[in-house]
Parts: sequence; C-alpha cells; structure tokens
Amino acid sequence: MKGLRRFRRFRRSRKGISSILAETLMVLIVIVMSVIVFIFATGTFGGLLTGPKLYPENFSLIAAGSPSAGSFNASAIHPTPGGPPHFSTSGTTCTGTITPVNVNYYVPPGASCTINGGTFQSINVNYGASLTLNGGNLQAVNDNNSANINIINNAHVAGGMSLYGTQSFSMTNSNAASGAVTMDGVLYATYSNNILGATMTVKNSGSVQFDSNTMSGATAFTNDQVVRFTNNTVNGTLFFTSDPNCYQANNTVNGANNLGACAGGAPSGGLDIMNTGTYTVSFNRLYLDSQGWNGISWQLASGSTEQCGNASIPIGPCTVFPIVIPANTLVHLSFSWVNPTPTSPVSIVMWTMPNNYLEARVDPTAGLVCSSRSMDAPRVPIGYC
Repeated sequence: MKGLRRFRRFRRSRKGISSILAETLMVLIVIVMSVIVFIFATGTFGGLLTGPKLYPENFSLIAAGSPSAGSFNASAIHPTPGGPPHFSTSGTTCTGTITPVNVNYYVPPGASCTINGGTFQSINVNYGASLTLNGGNLQAVNDNNSANINIINNAHVAGGMSLYGTQSFSMTNSNAASGAVTMDGVLYATYSNNILGATMTVKNSGSVQFDSNTMSGATAFTNDQVVRFTNNTVNGTLFFTSDPNCYQANNTVNGANNLGACAGGAPSGGLDIMNTGTYTVSFNRLYLDSQGWNGISWQLASGSTEQCGNASIPIGPCTVFPIVIPANTLVHLSFSWVNPTPTSPVSIVMWTMPNNYLEARVDPTAGLVCSSRSMDAPRVPIGYC
C-alpha cells in the first residue's frame, strides 16, 4: 500500500517537472528569437541611419576661364527706332510684392514689382523698372527699356512678349505658350529649361543664350552681337542672319534651318579640375549661381579612354553627365553661358555622387577668384567660397 502511494506521488511530481520544463523551454525560445530579431534590426536600421560611406575626396581647381557674355560694345545696341509696340501706361500700378488679381498691371519708371503666382491679364514695364514673375499665369509682357525682367518657377505666358531695349532679361523653367515673343535691342538675355511654343524673333540685341529649351514655333536671330544656342530641341524652323559671334552645339532641330550660319563664336569659358585624391570622382550636377547648368563639354587630359554616359569612349569631347575623373587625373571642362550680370562674380558649384562638392567663384573679367575643396561630409553650399 505504501509503495502504491509512493508511485502516485512520483507521477504527480513528473507532471509538475514537465510543466516547469515546458515553460522554461518557451522562455528560452522567446529569448533566442528576441536576440535574432535584435541582431537583424540593429544591422538593418543601423545601415539606414549611417548611410553609404563617404570617401574622402581632394580636388584642385587649376584654372578657370571667364564665363563672360563675349566681347561686344554694349553702347552700340539699339532697338529699331520708333519705340516699343503694344506698350501702354494704363493699368493697376505694381510696386513691391503682390499676389495678383485678374487685371492689367503697370510698373512705373524706376519701380520694382514682384508678382507671386496667381492669374492676371498683362503687364507693362516702363524704363528703368524691374519685374519678377514668380510663377502664375498671364497673357502678355510688354516692355519699354526696363532695367530687368526675370521670369521663373513655371510662370505661364499665354499671349506673347514684346521686349524693347531691355537691359537684362531671363526666363527659367517657364512657358511662353503661344503668340509672338519679340526681343528688339535687348542687351543681355538668357532662356534656360523652358517650353517655348511662341514664335521667337531676336534682333538687334547684345548677348543672348538659349540653353536646354524645347521650342516648337519659328525662331529667327537677326543682327545680334553674341548668340549662344546650346542643348535645345527645336521642332519648328530656326534661322540665323548677320549674327557675327554665334555659337551652337548639341541641338536637335527637326524643322528647316541654317545652322551653318551660326558661326564665329566659341564656348565662353572653361575649368581645369585636378582630382588629387585616391578615388574616382563623378560630378553629376552643376550649378551656376544656383541655376542648373547644362551647356557643357568635358574631356580628360590624359589616358586613352574615358567614361561618357554608359559607354567607354576614346579621349575626346563628352556632353553628358556624370563628369567622371579618375584619381590623379585632370579634366578640361568647357561651357557656353551668357552672364546676365556681366560685371558681377558668379558662383560655380559641382556636386559629386556622394554629395560632396567643389565650389568656386569666378569673375567675368578676371577669371578664377577662389575655390574650395570638397568636404569629407556633405554641407549646403551657401554663398561664395
């Protein structure tokens, strides 16, 4: 009888032990799984937080040519006699910064007007005045010897522009949709990365650059002192007449044209950059005074081949990004650009694929002023070096 009681106690004890062992095993499984998850998560999120390794880079900017507008006599630039067509002094006066209502605006002599977005009719800009169109939609811009007109940030001009004796004009990342754009006696002008559906007539002007635009209307240059026409897609006609310092490169022209008449000019500047580091450097973005810069050609100074886009080519001109510079190698970079402020220094910023950069300041009359090497860690390029 005593033996039977001992046997029953032993069985109850075995069941208790089994429960304890099962619970202990579950705790061990949870601990092991937690360790595995921790190791995986630490590796994954650690990689996301630390990012790619930034290799140290060293460049030397050996020389810089002047990014000038070309040599011409600015005082000899005169629009066609008779005054500007389509100009009126009527309309709501615009001075300072406004958000527009749907009316016609007028900028009086010497005043400054900035219009942010919105939709309105047209604007007339009188002599010595300045206008900035920061986005928005309008019908027309008419000018009478103004000091400066700047059109940016996807502004949409639906009906055309009449620019007469403008001292400085620039249009970037915007749209001249239809109608006619006439530039008569404009001293300095740049069109960059625009969609230009309007008929473009450029005559009697000083120094004009069209770079990386898509153009579908008829375009004609006549009696302009300096023309730089680069990286454009032209689906309309294109003609040059009596433009003595004319340079064109890397354009796609699908309509009738006389590109051969654009001659006598050359790229307006250049940089020589030496990669003094131990790693290959790839510049994939360039900025000139904070604007994207596409009108470039580059080639290595030594070696037998270079990486141009997705292909390996013999050493020679390449017009696509990135600019690939092997260690201890010099690259020649030439560019076509018309400086809208021909007496002020310009900032040149070149970004590499690891987001380090090289910054330089170039004076249009004196060439290279100063340059800074890239940083081991990325930083925002603010101001001049």
